[in-house]
Amino acid sequence: KHFPGIGSISGDSHLQTTQQTEPAKVIWNKHLLPFRKFSQLQPSAMMLSHASYPTLGIPEPAPFSKKISASLLRNKLSYKGLIITDDLMMIGAQKDSMPFQERVLKVFRGGSDMLLIAWSSSNQRLAQKTLVDAFKNGTLPMSELNSRVEKILQIKSWLAEKQQEVQKQKARNIASDPELNLKKILQKLGLVSGLSAGQ
Repeated sequence: KHFPGIGSISGDSHLQTTQQTEPAKVIWNKHLLPFRKFSQLQPSAMMLSHASYPTLGIPEPAPFSKKISASLLRNKLSYKGLIITDDLMMIGAQKDSMPFQERVLKVFRGGSDMLLIAWSSSNQRLAQKTLVDAFKNGTLPMSELNSRVEKILQIKSWLAEKQQEVQKQKARNIASDPELNLKKILQKLGLVSGLSAGQ
């Protein structure tokens, strides 16, 4: 985070709208460099900035623009991981006087797979209802929902496999030296003092 870069932006998107005004060439060669490398890692997730990027032809907060998610991130950088918004409750995510429900729909259309909404359980429920209703009445295509849910499930499956590998390795470590590992467990529980060499 925060794609496509906020390193030289003054201002805090939590409190105000912000924009990146550096030339497109500088953004590409400087600010996008770590993202260009990261985009090749799989599986992965990337959080979008709430800034606008007028020199890239993006005059609105990044999550609202398909130019960020689809054109730049998916097509130009060939990124296949998850795209996540920053908190939609931040001032920087507010677009003109657009109602919250419309912002939710516009962000989804912008290409984000997951929408982050903090600080307001009522707005979380409202966002859920807005999206569910939009899929039911055809405002948003079910194919888009299915493809994004599939990406999320793929990463969850990968994480579950990694967790299983970690647990198996822990079991192998205990099996190889059960006495030493028991002492370490007891130490973490505060039941024995620190271990010294030869204990």
